Amino acid sequence: MAIIKDIAGIAKGMSITFREMFKPTVVENYPDGKGPLRGAVFQERFRGVHVLQRDENGLEKCVACFLCAAACPSNCIYIEAAENTAENRISGAERYAKVYNIDYNRCIFCGYCVEACPTDAITHGHGFELATYDINSLVYRKDQMLEKVGGDMLVLGPFKGAMTPHTRIPLNQGICGAAASSGQTIVIDDVHNDSRYLACSIETKSEIVVPVFVHGKVVGELDIDSHFLAAFGPDDRTLCEHAAAVLGKFIESRPS
Repeated sequence: MAIIKDIAGIAKGMSITFREMFKPTVVENYPDGKGPLRGAVFQERFRGVHVLQRDENGLEKCVACFLCAAACPSNCIYIEAAENTAENRISGAERYAKVYNIDYNRCIFCGYCVEACPTDAITHGHGFELATYDINSLVYRKDQMLEKVGGDMLVLGPFKGAMTPHTRIPLNQGICGAAASSGQTIVIDDVHNDSRYLACSIETKSEIVVPVFVHGKVVGELDIDSHFLAAFGPDDRTLCEHAAAVLGKFIESRPS
């Protein structure tokens, strides 16, 4: 009986091995894949290189309160504060971070700095390409982490619907960022099965994003969410793309 039990145990274990052997291999085609991430795929909760955020007016959110540095268990954040002036306003408060460094030789990506920040000035982005032969290059300065203004950032314009925390989206994040980066319409039948999705509403089930072109360049997007799965069919796509084209031509016709 003992031998039979042993054989049964081995057979049970090997059945898992044999079952997995015949399944297709799923790999990430990095760094030879498409898009700004070159094929890399990760969850929205991924903690990458920090991003220093701006407010809706383009001012830095950081007010140099030093709470992030105080909360950091590895003591890798260094800040120097300076006063805002009428002629040189950097943030919306009295002070701003003149110097903001993070030493990624020491950072453990725990997220304590993000939790401690009272103004949501620091967040984890999706930057992951940190490998280097020079440890000095792992000390990131403010200009390397500060949210850029302009070409590599999507800014929320007029909209109707539930409020969203994602009013500014880097081009390497989210379904909207993917559509802007690729210049292609993206239709998602179930947003919860797409790792790129930035959750805006718990009721959202599907989404269509259509880039708007002006003189051959992407200048904006039409982004429509639905509370129903697979809500956008071929006719909806055609209509949205036509609307985006009309909007693009209208912008082109306006005087500079």
